[in-house]
Amino acid sequence: AVVASGCVPPRASDYLPTGDDMVVAAVGRCIELIVAVGLGASASSMAACSRDARDGGAGRPTAPAAMDAAVSARRDAAAVVDAGPTPIAAPGGPYRGPDCAASYAPRPDRDPGAMCFVPAGTFTMGAPEGEGRPVERPQRRVTMSAFFIDQTEVTQARFAAFLNSPDGAALDCREIALETCPTVQSTGAHPWPLEVDKKKRVFGVRADTGQHPIHDIALAAAKAYCAWAGKGLPSEAQWEYAARHDPVRGVDRRYPWGDRFEKGRENCVEEDCEDGFPRTAPVGSFTGVGGRKDGASAIGALDMAGNVSEWVIGCAGGAYDACGACVDPIDSAPCGERRWVFRGGGFAAIQFESWTRVDGDAPLESSAKGFRCAAAASVALRE
Repeated sequence: AVVASGCVPPRASDYLPTGDDMVVAAVGRCIELIVAVGLGASASSMAACSRDARDGGAGRPTAPAAMDAAVSARRDAAAVVDAGPTPIAAPGGPYRGPDCAASYAPRPDRDPGAMCFVPAGTFTMGAPEGEGRPVERPQRRVTMSAFFIDQTEVTQARFAAFLNSPDGAALDCREIALETCPTVQSTGAHPWPLEVDKKKRVFGVRADTGQHPIHDIALAAAKAYCAWAGKGLPSEAQWEYAARHDPVRGVDRRYPWGDRFEKGRENCVEEDCEDGFPRTAPVGSFTGVGGRKDGASAIGALDMAGNVSEWVIGCAGGAYDACGACVDPIDSAPCGERRWVFRGGGFAAIQFESWTRVDGDAPLESSAKGFRCAAAASVALRE
């Protein structure tokens, strides 16, 4: 690891809804960050951070006076702060294709799911001129260090286990989802995915959805889970690189599986995909067996298109920011008036490309929003 002085995204628990109007306090922080290979801050982000610190935090939103003291105290006492994921040893030898294994999981006692190795390389990020939305352009060449990413989205069963752990118990209900709070009544035709005993604060899994992805959760809970599992949320660049880049052929795909949209490779709106799932599907359903086509990306990640859209570290406020050499870019400040970015679309989305950015107003729970985790590779031996 190397030490870099720079800006990092604020702790997930710095984004706290308070009061009836759900005010979001976005508290930025500039710290000395131990950055594992592949997770370093760019020079431009460090300069912006230093400038902001020198100006006394000008332009950054501050916590409102209504910040709930109990929630703030719980946040500070929680064991789920962003200490950063522990780098995982990269495998040796030339990269020859998908390398996904449960043995890469840094805390298999907590999350035994397979992780896929993503070798270092350079790819074209964003939509071509004349395609996509302005927020997905301009295209830029981005160089990525090696890292690992979860092969599938985090399941409801694993997320329930986290919430029932001491680390999960340290979260305020509003850092998970409003529907988990005692004073909030569930509404709508579809209840929150997990069963909740609000008095005892115990979470359970419904009989038929334990292997479906967790969704409708706040950013704080997603980041807390990843930290608990010894990982972190992927940056937006990491997510897109894992979704579309083929490191063997050295090309970037339009969709995770190739350049042509095909029904049966993802779970999206039924008239487009004809996948047979009215809402979410069990994670890893599209592997080429059971009558369904293979929807894996070139590095072996599943469900990078459809099922649920996924939290990443990134904000959208217009076109992509210039980033100079564009090496491991990380959005380095709270979103503020910009919009939070989700990747991958969801079960109600129409067909979409791997460069698609879905943006939301605040880091609160939202329908069909789930996540997967990532971790740095300690040694990038594969090129």
